[in-house]
Parts: sequence; structure tokens; C-alpha cells
Amino acid sequence: MRILLLSFYYEPDIGPGAFRCPELVKQLQQINNTGLQVDVLTTLPHRYASYPMDALNHEQDGNVSI
Repeated sequence: MRILLLSFYYEPDIGPGAFRCPELVKQLQQINNTGLQVDVLTTLPHRYASYPMDALNHEQDGNVSI
């Protein structure tokens, strides 16, 4: 099974959405389905110009691609 998660905010950004979406991904990772692939499509952190946040353009964490 393949899941596409679309989110405007995601870690390391800050805000309610940036805190909730990674928790959803963690719950999906706990599903013991060998064919599970989660793709997260999101923006780079941009909330505050004065608060620098570094994020890679692509990250891979097991069966999760961000």
C-alpha cells in the first residue's frame, strides 16, 4: 500500500500542523505492512524569516519519503 500525505507544514517548521503531521506519520510507520510506503509532500520551512530552520530537500526514513 502506498500513502501520499500532503501538508503545508512539517518538521522542522513550527506550528500546529508541523507538530501533528509527523505524529500521523509515526503512527503509519507502526503498521506492520511490509508493502507500506508513505510519501510526504510538503514545503520547506518558511514561517519566520528571523527563525532559521534547516531542512533537506529530500529525506528518507525507512518506508517514509519526505
